Amino acid sequence: RDAEAEEALNKIQDIVKKMDDNEEGYPDRDMLMNISKNFAEIERYEKAIEVLDIVKQMNDQDIEVTYYLALYHYNIKEYEDSAVYSSEINEAHKKLQKEDITPLIQDCLEAANELYKKLDEMGFIDKAQQNEEDVEMK
Repeated sequence: RDAEAEEALNKIQDIVKKMDDNEEGYPDRDMLMNISKNFAEIERYEKAIEVLDIVKQMNDQDIEVTYYLALYHYNIKEYEDSAVYSSEINEAHKKLQKEDITPLIQDCLEAANELYKKLDEMGFIDKAQQNEEDVEMK
């Protein structure tokens, strides 16, 4: 059954890749999020990340997208990438106004905080922050 789901999701992803994002019928954020979550459900995290990268280009301030990027990278043991996204959420949280925090955003922030703590204990947060500083110096 997972093979059938993966085949269908791959076909959808191939169609999306061939479309111009301004083209009529291009999937919206919610549809792309569902595709990504469906890939993750069958543990095809790399594919889920590919789709999330498209959504992140639509709105790079989307906390839910950033959280799932952190989580999926964590799930495939790409801890440094996960730490980068976790740090990004941590910084975005500091800038959010209380009235901007919806229940969904709150759930993402809480889950992201737990992930951030795990990555920090593993030493990846410091590495991610050091890499950011190195990039800023260049």
